[in-house]
Amino acid sequence: MTKAVLAIDMGTTNVRSMIVGDDGRVIGWDVMGQKLDYPAPGLVEFDPEWMWHCVEQTRKNAMDEARISVDDLVAIGVTGQRSSIIVWDRANGRSVAPGVSWQGPAGRPKGAGTSGTGISGECRGGCVKAGISARRHSRWPPADGTRRACLGECG
Repeated sequence: MTKAVLAIDMGTTNVRSMIVGDDGRVIGWDVMGQKLDYPAPGLVEFDPEWMWHCVEQTRKNAMDEARISVDDLVAIGVTGQRSSIIVWDRANGRSVAPGVSWQGPAGRPKGAGTSGTGISGECRGGCVKAGISARRHSRWPPADGTRRACLGECG
């Protein structure tokens, strides 16, 4: 049995999966491009379902190249998109709207929060107010997504 680590990088423009063998060498890898959308000046969105498809496909291809199975994996590492945002429906696990990339500076002059949604306070799980956070987009998430997130229906 080969002992290997699966590394997944969900980057801004690509999703990459890499299999690293127990000797530290890369024994399989694959990459697929992200599909970015620019619906308005300064707003950068992506399709969360496509991102997940890319993760699954690159993982499969990298494991096939390395000739390993899931049983050969001893660890999985994931990185990327920490400042982007996706709101999903807890009932079905599907995204409720496009993801917003950290790249889009729209809304930076305005702070995050739930103003105008009829709900006071912060969303469960925290709404990050860092300067690079996509949460600062004034029109993201849509009012329904924010309301549902704060009620615990979305994550």
